[in-house]
Amino acid sequence: AITCNEVPPKIELQVYAYPNPAIHQLTIRSLVNFPEKGLVQYTVSFTDLMGNPIKSIRTDLASINRGLVVDVRALPLGYYLVTLYANKEQIQSFKILKAL
Repeated sequence: AITCNEVPPKIELQVYAYPNPAIHQLTIRSLVNFPEKGLVQYTVSFTDLMGNPIKSIRTDLASINRGLVVDVRALPLGYYLVTLYANKEQIQSFKILKAL
């Protein structure tokens, strides 16, 4: 029997979020336009600094390339960890501040 231990390449995607601090909305955007690679499902997750889930958004790469706009008005004031996942694999995390 022949086995293949090849591991698929990790998805490398770098995003940034602005404005930070955010008041009404937060835009999450890739630094460069990445081509879509198959049927990858992207999720943006918001947690508080204790790790409690606050908000989760399913999206696609085209939206991230254009700039995914997230309404943050309902979030209480404070710091949040925003994490981008591709097929449940963590790609990048960053901290944002929800302000007045």
